[in-house]
Amino acid sequence: MKLKLKLLVGIQLMLSLELIAQKIDLPKNSFYIQLNEHQRKYLQIAKLGGFPFIRMPQKHYVINDSSKNIYSLKKYLLLSNDLIVNDSTKIFTQKLFDAIMHYQVRMGLNANGKIDAATRKEMNTSIAVRLTQMEINLQRMRLIKNTLNNNFIVINIPEFKLHIVEDNVSIYAANVVVGKAGTQTLVFKDSISSVVLNPYWNIPSSIIYKEILPKIFKNKNYLVENNMEMLSDSPPIIRQVPGNTNSLGKMKFLFPNSHNIYLHDTPEKYLFKNYKRALSHGCIRVENPKVVAIYLLRNSTQWNASAIDSVLITNVETPIQLAPKVPIYIVYFTAWVNFKGELNFRKDVYKKDKIFVK
Repeated sequence: MKLKLKLLVGIQLMLSLELIAQKIDLPKNSFYIQLNEHQRKYLQIAKLGGFPFIRMPQKHYVINDSSKNIYSLKKYLLLSNDLIVNDSTKIFTQKLFDAIMHYQVRMGLNANGKIDAATRKEMNTSIAVRLTQMEINLQRMRLIKNTLNNNFIVINIPEFKLHIVEDNVSIYAANVVVGKAGTQTLVFKDSISSVVLNPYWNIPSSIIYKEILPKIFKNKNYLVENNMEMLSDSPPIIRQVPGNTNSLGKMKFLFPNSHNIYLHDTPEKYLFKNYKRALSHGCIRVENPKVVAIYLLRNSTQWNASAIDSVLITNVETPIQLAPKVPIYIVYFTAWVNFKGELNFRKDVYKKDKIFVK
């Protein structure tokens, strides 16, 4: 453990010296700046011995329980900035319960205030691993070299969240469903150019061959039952007509790209209740997409909430061009600082961190 930590500190020092020697300006985007600050704090914690080890209690603590393990828990959460008040007692308090929940939210866990197996596993992840995780993500953030646009949308794949950002403040956050490991959502920057109400779903050929055609072979009424129509037999071209059962839901948001990725609604609302939401073919499903649509169309004198609703009650496909376009960043951060200034860690859902670790 100590050897790994010394090696990591040495690497960090070498990187800093190399940047100074080469007179390379550090990135100025807020993602990088804030995570870099928290990395320094973790290096200081590491020099002082790191976080205390958290033991699994025989039962879940409730308010006023007493245990010697509770003191270690309080010390940990004080170091991690989840517990605000330094409390050296061995009593399980409401403030400690709240601090545990706060920690669980930062880790993307079920916020239940209990030291369950998942919470204990995150707490006992070594500080050397956390420092490595932060360095990996700082490398990703170096690719966003300049300052970000003032207003933009960002989707962090491991967080399963969409944020609408204005002046570096998240004014709205929504759960999203991203691509499965086998059909990953890709990382890139683009600009949202249009909103489409009541969209057709032009089914990708890969899905047609792998999923749709086998189902048609088993059930000749499959297309009719699923509101689909075949536009061509050879090659097969199939689309799903607009409606409440359309796989894109009642709207989609386009930023034309070679990856054929876009944002859209979905009739499968239950998926947003899952903590792990890597479940799609690669496109991004958005919870409460109407809020996103209203934001994107906020500069329009024609398209307010009532006008949008008047179209949504029909099944008529209606594309709306945006002016100006809205920048969108699709990122992959397993360690980052959120818009409240809180350090977050997430699981490496696509195993991309391993590329950086030899």
